[in-house]
Amino acid sequence: MSIWLGWLGNMFIYIVLPVLWCGLWAFATQAVITNRGYDKKTANKWGWIGFFLGIIGLLAALCKPKVENTFNQTGQIQSFNEADILLKYKNLLDSGAITQEEFDAKKRELLKINSNSVDSNTHNSR
Repeated sequence: MSIWLGWLGNMFIYIVLPVLWCGLWAFATQAVITNRGYDKKTANKWGWIGFFLGIIGLLAALCKPKVENTFNQTGQIQSFNEADILLKYKNLLDSGAITQEEFDAKKRELLKINSNSVDSNTHNSR
């Protein structure tokens, strides 16, 4: 009886606990990637990275940039970059839904343009 108890104890210590520990890192890494806006397939891949690399996988996931996603009419995730978002604001400006000042402010925000920058047309060429 003591042989079986010793074998079960060793199996728990050397197999079950490490798998649970790796599963914890996988779950944490997958949660970080999901919260950053990535799709489920990408989050599952990162979960495996977290499983095998532990804290290194989690730190790598924390370094990934956030993604702006929206759902199209078929329910699939569609990613937008700054140019797509700026085009949508331009359409809103053309339709009269927003003012020129609101458009310019959003444009500066998206393109990260400093409001104190000097327009290139005002430079004197000598």
